[in-house]
Amino acid sequence: MEKKQKEIIKLFIRFLKDDGVYYKFKMNYLIQNYHSHLKIGVFLRIVNPRRILINAFDFSLSEEGMDYWMCINSKWELFLISQ
Repeated sequence: MEKKQKEIIKLFIRFLKDDGVYYKFKMNYLIQNYHSHLKIGVFLRIVNPRRILINAFDFSLSEEGMDYWMCINSKWELFLISQ
């Protein structure tokens, strides 16, 4: 894995933890089984960093709902831009 990819994955996990949504993200990814053929670590390595949240699971099917995850996604995009 490229050094930049590792850094982005670390940034993403830190972002989720700092925002208090790491567990919710992980559970939605695993429960929805949107990418049943990909373990979460593999998914994080291959997806476009700006689209990690959008591509991880269907926001509308999550307990938190579409608006909640769209807000988190917007924060993630702003976080990436600031790095």
